Amino acid sequence: MISFGQNKIDLKAYFNINKRSIKISQNITYYNQTQDTLKTVYLNDWNNSYSNKKTALATRLADEYINKFHLAKDEDRGFTQITTIKQNQKDVVYSRLKNQVDVIAVTLNQPLNPKSTYTLNIAYTVKIPSDTFTDYGITPNNDANLRYWYLYPAIYNGAWQYYSNKALDDLYIPKANVTLELNYPKTYTATTALNTIATKSNDTTTTTIFKGENSVSSKLFLNQNSKFKPLQCGSVNIITNAEPRKKSKLVNKTLLGTKIINSINKNLGPYPHKKILVTSIDNNKEPIYALNFLPDFIQPYSDSFKYELKLLKLVLHNYLENTLLTNPRKDYWLLDGI
Repeated sequence: MISFGQNKIDLKAYFNINKRSIKISQNITYYNQTQDTLKTVYLNDWNNSYSNKKTALATRLADEYINKFHLAKDEDRGFTQITTIKQNQKDVVYSRLKNQVDVIAVTLNQPLNPKSTYTLNIAYTVKIPSDTFTDYGITPNNDANLRYWYLYPAIYNGAWQYYSNKALDDLYIPKANVTLELNYPKTYTATTALNTIATKSNDTTTTTIFKGENSVSSKLFLNQNSKFKPLQCGSVNIITNAEPRKKSKLVNKTLLGTKIINSINKNLGPYPHKKILVTSIDNNKEPIYALNFLPDFIQPYSDSFKYELKLLKLVLHNYLENTLLTNPRKDYWLLDGI
């Protein structure tokens, strides 16, 4: 059987942080594993879910009584502006779905036969939203914390697996061989779970090439004063900015990380990538309530034990996100249950 590894994403991105925009040139190659012939394919464009007050994202934020999105200025919301989509150097017909502006339908110039691939060449510009709404976007300090920031092919496995962004961090992404060439201001540091292949700088700009095989990772952090630190834990490098609640010299983070990686590898199988990215945003979204909300004067557990629990939960969550090939919108219970 041919694997998801035959899917490919090659992308060049030029970041203008001051204008909160990314100019992108992207090639998507997607392999049709089914016996069906496809005339129309779909792309996920979740950055465009910030584009107006009627999207599924806007509705969910309103349902959660989060009014910041509806009260925000237009320039604080994000959107995606497509310039061209081509197949074999010829323009294709495409449109956004009527009630799902973060999903793009593309009519192929040549139908996609079973066990074949399509390749699309896409040029577009991304307007990055404020991070106020979902924690991802441009921060008040002009850093960029990004997830689902470029276009992803929708999975077809007998039925199309696409749905709109609802701030649940649950896009169903096919595994792909990913190459990102990022151009960003020299004063920033880029952090991702992909492997760094090359980097060079001139007086104003840094260009870094990242690659990953069979990857579903989509997080990218561009920070002026990066707090991400590597923890080399055996075969896996944990990259994290999630610190203990109180900094303590008693917490040996590398030792704890190695213990966690060894346990996960033993019980769930070896992690298939060299790096795993664990962030403070993950921690804010997936807290350990029994520990996070204890008052400071109640300290029944050591700093080391509390940090180990936090790191275990975050590493395990990212391990499962990056290895389970299930629809997270339908099978959310699986990730939470494990």
